[in-house]
Amino acid sequence: MNIKITKTINLNDVPSEIRSMISSAKSELDAGLQEQMLQIVRHSLHNTAEEFFGTIDQVEQLRERLTQFDETLQEISNIMLGYKDIIIPNKKEQQRETLGSDIEQTAPASEEQFGDLDDEYMEKVRDLYSKNQEFLKSNGYEVSENEAAEHEKRASREDRAEEGFDEEG
Repeated sequence: MNIKITKTINLNDVPSEIRSMISSAKSELDAGLQEQMLQIVRHSLHNTAEEFFGTIDQVEQLRERLTQFDETLQEISNIMLGYKDIIIPNKKEQQRETLGSDIEQTAPASEEQFGDLDDEYMEKVRDLYSKNQEFLKSNGYEVSENEAAEHEKRASREDRAEEGFDEEG
């Protein structure tokens, strides 16, 4: 049974700790796993059924060690990603800090801003929006029904306005 342990180290010591973990993983790969694979090859070359089929157990043992090795690599990766997040801040956060609250104060685009676009272009936009919604749904993303309904309502209103009808009918 494997358990995870944690330890506290100074931030400046993280790179050396990572190097140590990588070195340990490399040693495991170089010596233990390679030797175990050679044993499997040797047993598979035997002509007796007992030795030949004994390879099955050895393959399973190697798979368990490979799983442990993969977990070690995952731990190294997680530590490195966490360290990177601390050392190299997220670009979005940096942009938000640089721009301040201007991002939140930017007004959404209005329909008047797009009044000079022709009907064919707007039809392509609607078609792309619909295809995007279908794609999102087919890939398991939640699509707000209210958002889709609002888009359809807006598109219908625009079509009716283009045909010379007012909003009430």
